Amino acid sequence: MPRYSEKAELSPRDVVSQSIFKELNATGDTCVYLDLRHMDPQLVSKRFPTIGSVCSDYGIDIRRDPIPVRPAVHYMMGGVATDHDAATTIKNLYAAGEVAFTGVHGANRLASNSLLEGLVFGHRAGSAEPENPGPFPPESLRKRLPSKGARLDIEDLSRSLKALTWRNLGVFRNAIRLSETVETLKAWSRYVLAEQFHMRPGFEVQNMLTTAQAIAVSALARTESRGAHQRVDFPAQDPMWATHSIVSIKDLDV
Repeated sequence: MPRYSEKAELSPRDVVSQSIFKELNATGDTCVYLDLRHMDPQLVSKRFPTIGSVCSDYGIDIRRDPIPVRPAVHYMMGGVATDHDAATTIKNLYAAGEVAFTGVHGANRLASNSLLEGLVFGHRAGSAEPENPGPFPPESLRKRLPSKGARLDIEDLSRSLKALTWRNLGVFRNAIRLSETVETLKAWSRYVLAEQFHMRPGFEVQNMLTTAQAIAVSALARTESRGAHQRVDFPAQDPMWATHSIVSIKDLDV
């Protein structure tokens, strides 16, 4: 990390992720390593019990062994837009926590804000008094429910979607791959899952497609780099984009 940033491992998450990605591309390795061997073993066990337990399942003792590390999805920056009372644009539907865009995070999700955000907006959502609850799903969503038609292998589509988004919407982005992603997601969204849609895996894939489209469309439109959004074809920040991006369902081909 000192080769990439003066703050080394204490750099912001986006800088660390980008540096790891560059290192992996340069070396051809599959991971880098986090080394805690300079720390007191008892302190390591006390401070990191969960990480220690997970690593132990893979035969890694974090007190003695380097820990393999790769960039991964850690947090969502953004989510379902809400007002200051955690209410969404759908009547009686509230959102709080990582699923919500409450406006308290920017181009990097701030870890210290997340707990307070969950407490404040969770409390506001829980204190809300729904008025005249309507049918669920609401009419606007029911119109989009597919009828019988072509069938898809949901598990295969899910795997393909994850591979596509990691490859084209991951640490580094560019217009060519973003455009390819938008068109691919449009094509996949035109398929009908028939009765599969009404089961949990079908709902999940539909939500994944919608979320991926929202990310791809927004990333293609934002012609700058800011925080975790890194465009190799637009590496600098642009003051014009010093604002949140809002995308609605009408902006997507779903």
